[in-house]
Amino acid sequence: MKLLAHPVPVSPGSFSPYPRFHSNWRDEQHAWATTAVLFNQSWHMTDFSLSGPDALRLLSDTSTNSYENFGEGRAKQYLAVNHQGHVIGDEILFAMPGGVFVVVGEPPALNWLEYQARIGGYDVTIQREPGLTSTGITGSTPKSLFRYEIQGPNTQKILDRAAGAKVERVKFFGLADITIGGHRVHALGHTMAAAPGTENTGLELFGPEEEHEAFLAAILAAGEEFGLVRGGAISYNSALAEGGWVPAPLPAIFGDDLAEYREGLADDTLEGVFGSFGLARQLPLRCHRGLVLHSVGPRLRSHGQIRPRLHRPRLRSSRWRRSRVARRCG
Repeated sequence: MKLLAHPVPVSPGSFSPYPRFHSNWRDEQHAWATTAVLFNQSWHMTDFSLSGPDALRLLSDTSTNSYENFGEGRAKQYLAVNHQGHVIGDEILFAMPGGVFVVVGEPPALNWLEYQARIGGYDVTIQREPGLTSTGITGSTPKSLFRYEIQGPNTQKILDRAAGAKVERVKFFGLADITIGGHRVHALGHTMAAAPGTENTGLELFGPEEEHEAFLAAILAAGEEFGLVRGGAISYNSALAEGGWVPAPLPAIFGDDLAEYREGLADDTLEGVFGSFGLARQLPLRCHRGLVLHSVGPRLRSHGQIRPRLHRPRLRSSRWRRSRVARRCG
């Protein structure tokens, strides 16, 4: 039986090409706090490669990030904003060898980045590998790189066993090369749940697709003694709540000044889905004093006592509240 199963057509209403679970949601979620969990990230995100003389300037012009001392061997959370400073989306930005920058994540920020490269006359070369879209259509699978997240207190022990030697710890949002089962993979210090640190190591591991099955077999074999559990789509999404990350805020592209930009987007984009729900009026998302401020939806207000199954709160769309999310912009 093959350890690796490629995605099957996604069922209606599903936004994940992965199994809902491998064992059960409870055990998979518990594993990242007690032993370790392994999540497959190979297919659902878009990989966006950027190179050329103006690559770093394009990234700087379209985000709130500082790029001082940023270069090969480092990563950061790229925060794309429109010209008014309102948030479009965030991605993980990798500075790879040879002056290549790879931006990985949800499509809205990447669509904006590609658009700005085109209209701004930047001297850049772009390569793009789409992942799962909002309509459940996948790009080319398998993609050129596999990608996994390993998380939990036993992560370092598993890596040492898989490498057959002591693996040096990867700094938070640092990049390093490590060996798993005789194959070299890139490692990003990127904790998805809880706080990063010695007792809760989290790494994103990625390498060439042709070595996918060999990598997966090696990491699972190394992790068997240390309680490594494979995680499915449900537990993967529950990590977002613990980490305090908002994965897909309403992108700030629905103003009248960006009508031309929206018209150029394909119908199956995430932005197109937002638009189909009539979300053309949005509370702007701003980066303020190093924090992302975002709308959390209309205030719910009720009249009289709320009883289960009997009364529903009345929706008051005219009143909105804001919530600060402790996510650094730089």
